[in-house]
Amino acid sequence: MLTAEEVRKQLELQPFEGYARKQLNTRIFESVEDASKEISVRPRQIGRTTRMLCSVLAAISSGRPVAIYAKPQAVEAALKDLAQQWAERLGLNPRLILGHLASTAEIEFFDHSWYEG
Repeated sequence: MLTAEEVRKQLELQPFEGYARKQLNTRIFESVEDASKEISVRPRQIGRTTRMLCSVLAAISSGRPVAIYAKPQAVEAALKDLAQQWAERLGLNPRLILGHLASTAEIEFFDHSWYEG
């Protein structure tokens, strides 16, 4: 069974914490530079979804079916498609990645969009 970190390395993605720190620092800098525009700094684009997808792939590496949940439904479908593409790249079974309300899934993964909206 793979770990999320092993999946990240095999997909040649940046380390999660370094990416998140860089994104947050960039957003704070932009907020200070453009203070007159009252930019709201929200923790977006910091790798939460990518980390979740790597965890999905780690879970299916053990042969367990998983479900991905996100809002709106179109985002969920896009995430499922991306996860299945990455699964194929890693030689994993993409059919183990299911979508909304999958009753046969052993593990459920919720994207942050599920709670935000």
